[in-house]
Amino acid sequence: MLQAAKDVIAQREYDLDSVSESFLFNVATAFYDIANKKKRFEILSENVTRLKLHKEAVLKKLTLEEVPKTELLRTEAELSGARTERVRAENELVFARSSLARLVDIPSDYEIRVTEEPDAMIPPARLEDDVDTALKNRSDLKSAQMAIRLAQEDVDLTRSEYWPVLSVEAGYKVQETDPEILSGDPSLYAAANLNVVLFDWGLRKGTLGQNNANLSSAELQLKSRTKEVTSEVEKAWLTISTARDAILSLKDKLKFSRANYDAVLMQFDLGQADSLDVLDANTLLNNAERELAEAEFYLEISRIGLERAQGIFLKNIRAIQSDKN
Repeated sequence: MLQAAKDVIAQREYDLDSVSESFLFNVATAFYDIANKKKRFEILSENVTRLKLHKEAVLKKLTLEEVPKTELLRTEAELSGARTERVRAENELVFARSSLARLVDIPSDYEIRVTEEPDAMIPPARLEDDVDTALKNRSDLKSAQMAIRLAQEDVDLTRSEYWPVLSVEAGYKVQETDPEILSGDPSLYAAANLNVVLFDWGLRKGTLGQNNANLSSAELQLKSRTKEVTSEVEKAWLTISTARDAILSLKDKLKFSRANYDAVLMQFDLGQADSLDVLDANTLLNNAERELAEAEFYLEISRIGLERAQGIFLKNIRAIQSDKN
C-alpha cells in the first residue's frame, strides 16, 4: 500500500508537469502572437506611408497634367484600403495584448522584447532522435506508464486479499486490587487464527476481472498516446523544416520585391511607368513583407512546439530560470 501511495504521488507530479507545460506553451504562443501582430502593424504602417508618398507624387503630376485623374482615384482607393487594414491590425494587436495580460495576470501597459534566436535557422536533429527524446521525456507518457503500474498493483492486491490469512495474538493479564487477596493470578495467553475464504459468491472473480480490464485499458491508452506523441513530433519536425526553407525563399522574394519597387518608382518619376505599375509593385512588396513575417512567426511557434512535443519545453524553462538565479 505504501508503494502504491508513492506511485500515485509520482503520477500526480507527472500530470502537474504536463498541465504546467501546456499552460506555459499557451503563454509562449500568445507572446509570439503579439510579436507577429506587432510586426504586421508595422508593415501595414509602412505600406500606408509609401502610398501617401505616392499620392503626393501623383498630385504633383496631376497638377502638371502629366497623368489622368483616374490614377489619383486608384491611389486614393489603395490608400483607403491600406488604412483599413492597419486599423484592423491595430485592433487585433490590442486584443492579443489584453489576452496575454489576462492569461498571466500582468498590467496592461507591459512591453515585450523579441530577441533573435541564434539557432532558429539551424536544421533540427534527425526525426528518429527527436521521437526517442519524446518517448523518454513526455510527462503524459510517464503518467500513462505509472497508470499501468498502479493497475497492476491493484490486480496483485486483489489476488492477495483472497490468500489464507494467518493471525497471531498473545497477551499477558494481571489484576491489581486492594486488598491484594482479591487479586487473581496473572495469566498469559496466545492464539493463532487461520482464515480462508471458501466461497464469496463470485466477488473475487468479478473484482479481479474488473482490475484486469483496467490494466488492459491502461496499456491500450499508453500505446495510443505513444502513437499520438510520435505523430506530434513528426508534425512539428516537418513544420520547422518547411518554415525554414520557406523563410530562405521569402527573404529572396522580399529582396527582389524591394528592388523592383525602387526601380518602378524611379521609372514613374521619369515618366516611364504609370501609377498602376507603382501600385502593383507596392502590393508585391507588401505581400512579401507580410509572408516573411508570418513564416518567421510559424518558425518560432514550431520550434517551441517541437520542444513541447519532445517533453523538454518545461525542462528548458526551468534550466533558464536556474541559470538566472
